[in-house]
Amino acid sequence: MRYVKTYVMRDEPGFRDEPYIINDDYYRDRLETKITAYNFNGRRENRVANWVQVVKYLMEDEDFGLQLNKNIPRTADLDEKLKSITSPYQRMKTIYKYVQDNMKWDESPGIWAFDGVKSAWKTRREPPVK
Repeated sequence: MRYVKTYVMRDEPGFRDEPYIINDDYYRDRLETKITAYNFNGRRENRVANWVQVVKYLMEDEDFGLQLNKNIPRTADLDEKLKSITSPYQRMKTIYKYVQDNMKWDESPGIWAFDGVKSAWKTRREPPVK
């Protein structure tokens, strides 16, 4: 038999709204439950992903990681800029600035390219989230 330790909070002050608080949930104490594993037909299935598993999942996802291997047309001017830059950090900054100058964000909070990065680049804005 497993024993679960219980914590009780008493006489804690109430939460009040403060300026510059973006998300109230960051400041509230709470318990979150998560299924870590379950037994299915006598076989244990783990549901806890470590960071290596999360990265592997993202990089194999058709709407995220696999999009990184796509050859995006009409970026010859970027390719020309990158030829003279050898520092990985400076290359990253150059690419970031190029995308920032050439794309319009549709305010979608997601990371997925549901219609593909080629489609987003063609329309010069992120496709809407489905």
